Amino acid sequence: MRPFKELYDNKNHADLRELEKSYDRFRDTVRTLFKKVDQAADEAETRYLMETVREIEQEGRPFRYISAKELEDVRTKASLEATQGEIKACIAAERDFLKVLRELMEAGVLPFEEADFIANAAHREAHGQNGDIEAA
Repeated sequence: MRPFKELYDNKNHADLRELEKSYDRFRDTVRTLFKKVDQAADEAETRYLMETVREIEQEGRPFRYISAKELEDVRTKASLEATQGEIKACIAAERDFLKVLRELMEAGVLPFEEADFIANAAHREAHGQNGDIEAA
């Protein structure tokens, strides 16, 4: 995810500093989640491949076909199991960010259109829709 300053030019508006801080906390939780997802998936894939090789050796078979879907299922399951805490932290951080954004809009600091733009941009960033999911 990009820094808040790249997402929205806050024009050094003092009231938006808290919004920037809450966005940064949200961004940090997303980064942590992506790292843990990658790590858990890689470890699970390695374990699965090693177990499969052991099975092949024990059974005396010359080979066993492993589909890409099979590996993806292993990676997905491991990622979901290993990252429940990080997922909850991301949801809480996003909720806090949107709460601060709503409060600024209700106080008249941000017009609805700008608040909507910021919310949508942050959502796209968090979900890798900025064209660079690795940047998360």
